[in-house]
Amino acid sequence: MRFLILAIILNCRILHKSRAVPGGRSSYRDAPHENPGLIQCGEYSNQVLPNGKCKIIATLPQLDDHRCPDMFRCTDEVSYWLHENEERKQQIMELRELIAELQEELRNHRHRIKILEMQVRAHLVFSRELNIIIYTGFNIVAD
Repeated sequence: MRFLILAIILNCRILHKSRAVPGGRSSYRDAPHENPGLIQCGEYSNQVLPNGKCKIIATLPQLDDHRCPDMFRCTDEVSYWLHENEERKQQIMELRELIAELQEELRNHRHRIKILEMQVRAHLVFSRELNIIIYTGFNIVAD
């Protein structure tokens, strides 16, 4: 029973997190003046300059209204999904462990059921033999 409750909690957590997106919006489409759907991230490169600063060069696809997308928004989105993927991997590992524990518990229950079935059969055989002995014992006494 405790495993079933854990599975339900994990499932609810997965469903709840899959609906959330960064920025607290219900989707990226709610943001004003943005391309509908998720930002298409292009290519970028970076290098450390002699003064210790980083130079980032990005090639991003243009938005429908001929504007350039926010590169940092794109990296935020990628970071968000990488984090989501890591969480999902962890949840999958937890669910696999849960499944293994449930399978072990199921095997134990099946084993207990087989033992109980054998005990019932043995009890029935003993009961029949006892009835035969009692019945024949009464017949011997009656004769």
